[in-house]
Amino acid sequence: MNRKHLTALSLGFAALLYGGKSEPRKEYEPVAADLGLWLTVAEMWFQPPGKRFHKANFHLGEAGHCMALDRSTAAVSHLMRCLEVGLDGLAFALNLPCSKKNWKTVIDDIEKAIVALPTSGPGWKADKEFYGGVALELRFIKDAWRNHVAHGRAKYTEDEASKIFRHVKAFMAHLAPRL
Repeated sequence: MNRKHLTALSLGFAALLYGGKSEPRKEYEPVAADLGLWLTVAEMWFQPPGKRFHKANFHLGEAGHCMALDRSTAAVSHLMRCLEVGLDGLAFALNLPCSKKNWKTVIDDIEKAIVALPTSGPGWKADKEFYGGVALELRFIKDAWRNHVAHGRAKYTEDEASKIFRHVKAFMAHLAPRL
């Protein structure tokens, strides 16, 4: 399905979704998927991640809107905001204060907290492996995508944004059960 078909599809859904109102019904807030299908935020974000990371739903929805309107760089920007919710959740899980510090500082604090985790008792190895892997991935995301889009140094194609969209979705779904 090409962009023209997706636009026609989205305009057709607009009448159904908005029903003459200025705001879409929440249960049908559109998010574009790879093949031009429309999914709801709840379907895209799954349950329980959508519940656990409900603060990310606005930016997830906006990322979907941007993808549908061929605004790939804007979509990536919104996806990075979704990840900030996961970053804050990880910090909270490690008893760190939730803050609006820059990502580097938060990730550095998270890594220090991971090193300080107990090295005995039930589940300590699994905790270190999980938290260490998540922190590492967040650092790579920060360096690969977040810093570039946040500081206006990158433009993303539709294919790149779709890959990032899928990656963010998978990452948040991985993070949610443990936080």
